[in-house]
Amino acid sequence: ESELLKMMTQGFSNREIANEVNLSIRTVQGHVAQIFNKLGVNSRTEAVVRGLQEGLVSLDDVPSGIPDI
Repeated sequence: ESELLKMMTQGFSNREIANEVNLSIRTVQGHVAQIFNKLGVNSRTEAVVRGLQEGLVSLDDVPSGIPDI
């Protein structure tokens, strides 16, 4: 789950996470739901913020730079 949280922090979608760690999307969805539950959050953004607050991920895990709009 910590690896998945880091990947969420990097902006990976569930499909991208599934492909990267060789799991089904359903399995990734279950892990993401567990992460939300454990952190007491309702969204990916809240999970990343809580992860940063709790030291589960660091700013080094956050991609640098802002994409062009």
